[in-house]
Amino acid sequence: MAYTSKQRVIAKGTGDIYIADPVVGGKISDAEWENIMVSLKGSFTISQEEGDTTTVEIDQSDLPVLSETQPGNLTISWNAPNTSKAMWELLYNTVASMESIYTGSAGEEVIGVRMNTKEIKKMLKVKMRVGGSTYVFPNLQWSRLFMKDSDDDPTYFTITCTVLAAVDTSQPDFIVINQMDGSAD
Repeated sequence: MAYTSKQRVIAKGTGDIYIADPVVGGKISDAEWENIMVSLKGSFTISQEEGDTTTVEIDQSDLPVLSETQPGNLTISWNAPNTSKAMWELLYNTVASMESIYTGSAGEEVIGVRMNTKEIKKMLKVKMRVGGSTYVFPNLQWSRLFMKDSDDDPTYFTITCTVLAAVDTSQPDFIVINQMDGSAD
């Protein structure tokens, strides 16, 4: 395989984080992406586990005769300090009406939160701040935790998304978009 591009793409820093509803029968690029996610500085990570390798060995050889490797989980994780009503409604089941339970004072937003599991069906797109790379993850399993670590940290959600395989095996599991002309730096 010959490589034709001589430009290296080095992406760093978390730029914009977008979510969108899954696209059925259309292009992911045509989705209505919302830029409502933010991350605490230094908390955004993309990581992949090593995966599992299974070998078949025989007595007549010191080397395996077969080796199969399954890829490890690919996860995206970040701490989101935005605890507005919109974020609670996105990440948790909420109580529709709080008037009969709690009356807030003027200027207060009262949100009733239910801790039962909520399945989140959203795609994720992350544009890196430097380097012009964008990553699109169309099929994710979302998990979240509500946290407060110390007096110096805000309350936040720790969001972890595990990349799932595309249902249609002819489609990619995720998409990488590199700006090759250097205009995104």
